[in-house]
Amino acid sequence: MAFVSFVAAAVAAWFSAGPPAAAPAKRIAGISSPGKSATEADETPDTSPAKALAAAERALAEEFDSPNEHFTGERLAELCLADTIDLAGQDLAARYARRWAMKSPREMYEWFQRRGSFDLPGSAQDIIAILFTEWAKQDAGAAMQAALKCCQNCGGAMRAVVSAVQRTDPTRAVALLAEHLDYFRGGWDLPLSAKDFGYRATWEAINQLPAGRSRSVLLASYFNDLWTSRREESVRIWQELPAELRAELVTGSFTGVAAMRRGVRVPQPIPRVEGMDEMRRRYVETTGDAAAAAHFVASRSGREWAQRDPAAAVTWAQQYLKGEAGVKATARLFCPAAAQNFDAALQALEALPPGVFRVRALGNLAAGASTKHAAEVEALLAALPGEDRRLVDVVRRAAESDEKLRALLKAAGNPRGE
Repeated sequence: MAFVSFVAAAVAAWFSAGPPAAAPAKRIAGISSPGKSATEADETPDTSPAKALAAAERALAEEFDSPNEHFTGERLAELCLADTIDLAGQDLAARYARRWAMKSPREMYEWFQRRGSFDLPGSAQDIIAILFTEWAKQDAGAAMQAALKCCQNCGGAMRAVVSAVQRTDPTRAVALLAEHLDYFRGGWDLPLSAKDFGYRATWEAINQLPAGRSRSVLLASYFNDLWTSRREESVRIWQELPAELRAELVTGSFTGVAAMRRGVRVPQPIPRVEGMDEMRRRYVETTGDAAAAAHFVASRSGREWAQRDPAAAVTWAQQYLKGEAGVKATARLFCPAAAQNFDAALQALEALPPGVFRVRALGNLAAGASTKHAAEVEALLAALPGEDRRLVDVVRRAAESDEKLRALLKAAGNPRGE
């Protein structure tokens, strides 16, 4: 209704103003119109349509942003369900939520806490991000403490707080994130952006953290963002980085694993800077960390090694990966290997003993092979018993699906497509 009133008031003001009257003589160099005092001349009312429109806009702003406005969750829910857009293209629900968060973030937070969820039916906006972004601008400490109590919404709330604080105080944002790192599901997608001009201050703040897991994870995570957002700058930063911080960054690159997909940890993007792949391989060999080995094999580092030298990559993976997960991860190397160097991949396959590993490797080789090798692949499949052939088909379809997704991500510029 407020917008209807605004439009009506503006239109009425426009027409009621009538044609503009003859303009009064202007005051020049302290001389007023004849027959009027200087004060009278200054107080001549402005009845132009623009003036009336401005007055209508002020009235609308006062109605919406009145300091005495009373906000309720019920009204916010109504606006979400109405899905209303104003004349300027703004979402009324988001605008209402932002005004409420600016005026009384704790009251808004407590209403949602009583409700048990920050999700509202029909909402196209991330209400929790709006609330905690505005709250962090006023009191980052209180906003973070409240975010920790958001149950299933904790990660999103903390992300909004850290992102808001980074814009004005990168050091504080890094400290908050380091203190509460375990609340996030992985290292590569932490809420520190390298896109703004304060990226150097954020990077320096991370470097100044005490040595340990938090610093190593944040080094790796933020360096990945630098690689994505500021590639040339990230190469310079890597070259300038002291050896001990390089080592910590590599350690963090194994800690910051994003999610689970088909029971397998999905590796973060690995920046293509001189020496990093070799350092990551040496880390696995030094620590014997099977999870780090799986991460290395599944990443661009492992895939490119398999393309260059399939036999060496498979032998290395077998040495550092054990059990069923190791079999699956090592077998996946045959897909990129076959795509790049089919003859070498086939030779590595033929060196494997009969069994599940070889069958899985064949499924991946079939997925990666180009059409010119279709006859050779079919000959291999024809020699298999029925049960093994069915497993090959399942593995092949899964690998082909993964490769299609990788290609789509790469085409979209997503570093995880590398």
